[in-house]
Amino acid sequence: MLCATAGILYGAASITLGPSAQSYLAILLTTVSVAISTAHCLLGHVTAFRIGFVFLVLLVVAQLIFLVMFKISDPIVKRNARLLTLYGVGKLTKT
Repeated sequence: MLCATAGILYGAASITLGPSAQSYLAILLTTVSVAISTAHCLLGHVTAFRIGFVFLVLLVVAQLIFLVMFKISDPIVKRNARLLTLYGVGKLTKT
């Protein structure tokens, strides 16, 4: 779950970044995912896993809102992206 969410966050955030910033973001997200997974698997810290996962999901939602509000100019694409984001958030809250 962490790796998938980190991958989505990287994809959403790297659109607006340059090549060197993309590399730093990839390293940061990999490090965070590995650290949280290690704490969860080896030390049994379930709370750390939950907090880390929720934090990554909130970052994904914030980045998607930013992209929809400020980076998309086509009104049809903007509406579809907004609906898709709301659908994803709705699915997240129902699980």
